[in-house]
Amino acid sequence: ISKLVLRRLGYPSDHLRPFSQWRLPWQMLWALIAGLAVMLFGSYSGREIIAKIGMNILYVVVPILMVFGVSFFVWCWKRLRSPGVRMVLLLFVLFTFQYCFIIFPLIGLVDSIVDLRAMFLERQRS
Repeated sequence: ISKLVLRRLGYPSDHLRPFSQWRLPWQMLWALIAGLAVMLFGSYSGREIIAKIGMNILYVVVPILMVFGVSFFVWCWKRLRSPGVRMVLLLFVLFTFQYCFIIFPLIGLVDSIVDLRAMFLERQRS
């Protein structure tokens, strides 16, 4: 969608990677830690405004992590060739949909720190 919008606006869009290849730098972990630390400090010190600042940081960081977690899911989906495994993965997401708002940001965070994609590719080679 972004390529179409950028082309329509007259901007080059050839440098955009496919969604399944989006990766976050590991430094995003620090934004999450900062948000949690500020929120906890505000809660324990009784300063409501500081706790709200921490929550606002988390309200920005967690959806970004969610997008990159979904990107990892799409990457896995494209790599899987077996319809049975795809069906199991799809059923897992459907039955745990209420937890996906926790699982996908965590997957996005872990993928940025540990590089899960390289681990899976290495495992497939051996």
